[in-house]
Amino acid sequence: MRGRLVLSVLLAVGSAVAVPAPASAETLSGYFTDVACPTATRCFAVGRTFATNSTKTLAEHWDGKKWSIVAVPNVAKTSQLGGTFLSGVACSSATSCFAVGYSATKKGNRLARTPYAAHWNGTKWAIVPSANPSGNTYSELESVSCLAGNTCIAVGHAQPAVSGAKPLFERWNGKAFTTMPSGPLPAGATDTALLAVTCRTAANCVAVGRTDGSVIIEQWNGTTWSVAATPKFPGQGLPELKSVSCPTAKHCVAVGIYSDNQANTKALVVAGYGSKWSQLKGAGASSLQSWLSGVACPTTTTCLAVGSIARDFSSSLTFAERSSGNTWSRTPTPSPDTRGNAANTLTAVACPSVKHCFAVGEATTGKNPAPIMHWNGTKWSLAPHPNP
Repeated sequence: MRGRLVLSVLLAVGSAVAVPAPASAETLSGYFTDVACPTATRCFAVGRTFATNSTKTLAEHWDGKKWSIVAVPNVAKTSQLGGTFLSGVACSSATSCFAVGYSATKKGNRLARTPYAAHWNGTKWAIVPSANPSGNTYSELESVSCLAGNTCIAVGHAQPAVSGAKPLFERWNGKAFTTMPSGPLPAGATDTALLAVTCRTAANCVAVGRTDGSVIIEQWNGTTWSVAATPKFPGQGLPELKSVSCPTAKHCVAVGIYSDNQANTKALVVAGYGSKWSQLKGAGASSLQSWLSGVACPTTTTCLAVGSIARDFSSSLTFAERSSGNTWSRTPTPSPDTRGNAANTLTAVACPSVKHCFAVGEATTGKNPAPIMHWNGTKWSLAPHPNP
């Protein structure tokens, strides 16, 4: 699972962090933010498409042979900056999936955001109720995790118009997503957002994101959320964790981004559980600007992580790494757009097995703006699918 990421371009090698820069409507018709595979022959990729006057939902379904576009209801037509955005997807079975995100509508001089959720029943998607905490102007669900029996938890953030964000936790009760009690925040935290969540059991979930000048990891024990101690990064940029995967109940891997003391953007990988989390120093490209947006660990010793890496001052390529035990190594990935100023990124990955994964993302090209790639255990290749 991964958190929301718009098309990323490294504007300068000397910048403190990679600056997300959305492509214009003229060059980008849509992109994927997340992917989930409940079985080897059933997957959903979700994201958003850009229409003339609004942004709309995007979903494609893998039936074991081909990808096809499936309609997901939109909340309403709005202005060009508004619309319905899908950020995360999770499935408890091939016939039960949830997608989350937010809808944006203009209220006065602001573009207010409210949480959005939809359910797949094996035949079609339908909007389901989600909670919008009172007093907030910008509320989003970024990620969702589901277990058998439709036990689902979604995370994101809620923010008033004039102050920082606070974590948002919601749980599916069979009829609607309702808010869960939030746990304590790190001392002095004024702006915190959760970008991804994964659950091994109903009493064992891990959520990751960012808080003031650091990453944040929250853990659910079935009763309360608690903040885990996390590694400190001495760099100049704001670190954040964008995705997390837990191959066992007591071991998780999370990926994201940070900036070192020389203002180099670096891929970030941390691992652990409970009170013991540490940065994996060997992961991430050591000499190049890079970041990771998604991770999936199909076994206790194998993880695949995806993201983007700088090619020069103004362009980037897709990027992937694979772990074997404690050793991480780069795995070559195709980039749909190889023009001089092109930006390519992978935003999420799902692995039903070590030899069967799908990664999704975005690229500045009209031919394949929302790439889907397949891992066969040896290499990544572009998977044919309908152009959104």
